[in-house]
Amino acid sequence: MTSTKTFQLFSNHTAIINHFLDLGYCVLPDVHWRKQSNAPNKFMGSGMYPAGAYVTYEHEYILIFRKGGKRTFTGAKKALRQESAFFWEERNVWFSDLWEIKGKSQMMPKSAATRNRNASFPFDIPYRLVNMYSTMTNVDPAILEAAKGMGSTKKQILFRVQLPLAMPVILSGIRNMVTMTIALAGIASFIGAGGLGVAIYRGITTNNAAMTIAGSLLIAVLALLVDFLLGVVEKRMNLHGNKARKQNRIMAVTALVLIGCLIAGIAVSRWSNKVIHLATKPMTEQYILGEMLKTVIEQDTDLTVDLTQGVGGGTSNIEPAMESGEFDLYPEYTGTGWNMVLKRNSLYSEDQFDQLQKEYQNKLGLTWDVMLGFNDTYGIAVRKEIADRYGLKTYSDLKKVNGKLIFGAEYDFFERKDGYDKLCSTYGLTFKSTSDMDMGLKYQAINSGKIDIMPVNTTDGQLSQADVRVLEDDKKMYPSYQCGIVVRREILDKYPELDTALQKFDKILTEDDMQEMNYEVETKKKEPADVAKTFLTEKGLVK
Repeated sequence: MTSTKTFQLFSNHTAIINHFLDLGYCVLPDVHWRKQSNAPNKFMGSGMYPAGAYVTYEHEYILIFRKGGKRTFTGAKKALRQESAFFWEERNVWFSDLWEIKGKSQMMPKSAATRNRNASFPFDIPYRLVNMYSTMTNVDPAILEAAKGMGSTKKQILFRVQLPLAMPVILSGIRNMVTMTIALAGIASFIGAGGLGVAIYRGITTNNAAMTIAGSLLIAVLALLVDFLLGVVEKRMNLHGNKARKQNRIMAVTALVLIGCLIAGIAVSRWSNKVIHLATKPMTEQYILGEMLKTVIEQDTDLTVDLTQGVGGGTSNIEPAMESGEFDLYPEYTGTGWNMVLKRNSLYSEDQFDQLQKEYQNKLGLTWDVMLGFNDTYGIAVRKEIADRYGLKTYSDLKKVNGKLIFGAEYDFFERKDGYDKLCSTYGLTFKSTSDMDMGLKYQAINSGKIDIMPVNTTDGQLSQADVRVLEDDKKMYPSYQCGIVVRREILDKYPELDTALQKFDKILTEDDMQEMNYEVETKKKEPADVAKTFLTEKGLVK
């Protein structure tokens, strides 16, 4: 009311804007806030309407200022800013000069000072302002201060300002982390953790390119699928309508239930009283042996076999897992057990088997339950062209080419006490360089000339097809490597029927049998399970 008793409205916009300009702020487009009137003849903080007026809506102006000029972003900050782009639904709502927000009751404790009133704004206002002029970097303290000034509680600031602003960064990090984890999960197969990496590792080991490619593609598809699903989650979390929130809650509960069921199913399957855990090394013959054992055990007993094929590192990882109870049985070789497990430096012969068995039982709680009958010992093979050129026939002849040949082998061979170091010290050998590689790649490498010399096994299926010469171990350096099944004594006591099934494998295989079956898998590309079943059928061990 003016001095002339007339009703007028005075706009403070200009005075406020000038004040902020003096402080160095820039003026941004304002927002017109239209809201339902809280009384038919008055509106918040603006006095009385003219007499007789009956207005259901009232209006406020929200003035927006920016401190400093336009900012420029480079590098990671620029990328983060681009990722903070709004969805069209948000853009259409927030980047409008007219907002219709009802808000919710935010009554303060009654007191004489408050007169049962407060100046709290509906929370949607600071939330929209923050999202309009913020990126997903660190939350600016000024934004938090503004939220406090608008009457927000600490809980509201945390869940409606800080977390929403940080969520794009959090979800982006989760997406990257999960995608990378899935992509790298193939490595888990090298330590016996299973997963799609088993297909890749098994394909390499058995010289099966199709299986390797299939495993790689499956991992890639899974990574892309999970990234897509997380992207959907990220978009859903940026939708703020009541309907969207309700749908998000339903989806979250459903996802948690499914994950819980999956975990419970895995746990029940893993720790079932009738499940035994069988491991094999990353070798073709071990894949075949694993399938043989699984078939006969499940046929002759009521036990279920959880077969983990191709544990990377072989004995180095399987034997400790046997002691801890993670695995219950696996095929092993006597010379390996003597040198790698018992840490003996002496050359093993089968005359020492009783001592080997005694120490396994007394120190490790394991037992060599049955011997399969074949000796898979080491040999040294040289490219035939080199052997002919230098007249190489024995290991001792290799001294003629000291420092000239590239030695390739699986990394396990370089760690064994009866491996690379023993070969060099026994025969006084040196090599131009060494190359670590998977067992399944050795023959490809030597046939292509990438390596000149390598260790082989007497049962290797590719040995007869490779252009190599196997040298004579003239000093009898390599020990005997009779293959047997090592079992935890505790599991044999628990399931006596297991021993009965395993005894069917006593002396059932020869070196020629094993080499022929390896050849079927590695060269003819047959499945280890099919090769194993054919052999067992011929021997009358399967019904």
